[in-house]
Amino acid sequence: MADYNGWANKETWTVRNWFVDDMAEQAQDNNERVTADYCEEYVSEYLENSVGKVFQGFIGDIVNSFMGTVDWREIADAVNEDVEGEDEEGEDEDAE
Repeated sequence: MADYNGWANKETWTVRNWFVDDMAEQAQDNNERVTADYCEEYVSEYLENSVGKVFQGFIGDIVNSFMGTVDWREIADAVNEDVEGEDEEGEDEDAE
């Protein structure tokens, strides 16, 4: 059930705003659908590369809590829908 701007929660909405477009572009380039596990790993790697270390203590608790509430299946569905939408737009342009 969606209860934050049409998304499962604020955390899922936030991940959608920051990452779905990039993940969809990468999925389209690789011509493959993404999974919830892929999406979670993508964001986890981004966090690790941005900070350069494992989150520990209070900050680690906050990050882990945030990541634990994201609906990764909903994120994967959004990525795959974006890719499918791009494919359909490309087909329409080819038909003209």
